[in-house]
Amino acid sequence: MIIATHAGGRGTGQYRCWGGRSGNPANQTVLRPDPGFCRILCIGEYFVQKYDGCWFVNDIATSQNFARYVVGEFVHLNHSGISIDPFELAAEFVNTPTPRNLTSLLNEVDDELSQL
Repeated sequence: MIIATHAGGRGTGQYRCWGGRSGNPANQTVLRPDPGFCRILCIGEYFVQKYDGCWFVNDIATSQNFARYVVGEFVHLNHSGISIDPFELAAEFVNTPTPRNLTSLLNEVDDELSQL
């Protein structure tokens, strides 16, 4: 499951939100990823920009994505407890037989988000 929903939103742990709406440069983190990691960043950043969200470390201990970087806190979605794991999306994309279509994969997630 790429999209995780949590009734109460994220846990109460400390975190830093960066990208998208964080705005304050002091709260932004600059990542210097390798080329493979760039795919993950692009996938996550697509949803951050589209739905006005941010990157954060999932601090919900019961979540399957606990302690992983996810994107969420989307201003333009009605459900506040949604997070997307761009690492899972990238793995799904890479494990898809060629020819691969990233647009189709992103559209599938968009469709799932619109049904929440």
